[in-house]
Amino acid sequence: MNAIKTNPIILVVSDAPPTRSYLRELLAPGYDIEEAPNTAEGFQQAKALIPDLAVIDIDLPTANGTQLCKALKKDNETWLIPVIMLSNESLEDCIIKGFESGADDCIAWPFNAKILKARIKNLVDNRKQMLDRLRAWALLQPDEPEGLSENSRFVRQLHGIIEEHLSDPLFTVEELCDRLCMSRASMYRKIHSLTGESPQLFIRSYRLKRAAQLLENDGGNVTEVCFNVGFTSTAYFAKCFKEKFHLPPSSYAYNSTNGSSNGNGRHTDAPSNDLK
Repeated sequence: MNAIKTNPIILVVSDAPPTRSYLRELLAPGYDIEEAPNTAEGFQQAKALIPDLAVIDIDLPTANGTQLCKALKKDNETWLIPVIMLSNESLEDCIIKGFESGADDCIAWPFNAKILKARIKNLVDNRKQMLDRLRAWALLQPDEPEGLSENSRFVRQLHGIIEEHLSDPLFTVEELCDRLCMSRASMYRKIHSLTGESPQLFIRSYRLKRAAQLLENDGGNVTEVCFNVGFTSTAYFAKCFKEKFHLPPSSYAYNSTNGSSNGNGRHTDAPSNDLK
């Protein structure tokens, strides 16, 4: 199976084939470009792909680009997608319409290609930094109540499936795809957008977080915990555990038991008890 691309995804929504072709040629060296010819397909693509940025033409058939931008910014799954509005109108009109609809930036034809690429890079980088901060913040929070958002429900479903197969070392990403009823590419994009990890790394991270909780709560010795969370090699388990928590599992267990790490029995790099 071919490796899944990890370039940032840009969704271009325009009913003009020359516009889509030009932007694809301009941006393709560093980004994966997806296209949609109208607002309905643009919204569907945004929900399915969770792109790193969307470039939307203001003048679209059926519903204009500003309506699509508003819809993206109101949706729980797509509100963090940066949007650049593109217009044949004056820059002033473009800015007024774009910012009123919640766009992050506005560009009017004709534009300087280097400036557009710089703006895109800046917005994509800022989105990544924001998501990294949100993920770090989320690790410190208690579990959310049920039903707060579609993303929360998806992550809980993900946790539940992995928990069912926690001790099974043969559980694969393909099996996870089947359980979620998603294609491999769609699942990759969804999990990566929410966690910053590939599905394979997410499964391993879950196993390691559960291992840390078991070690903290005297859930077995290192060897028992290793096998209980689906690792078949204690040496590999110890290597992965140390990479994630900066301590070998035996030291982590000792520090947790003796309360020598941060005064409450937990090492400062331990995950919160967010795996139910």
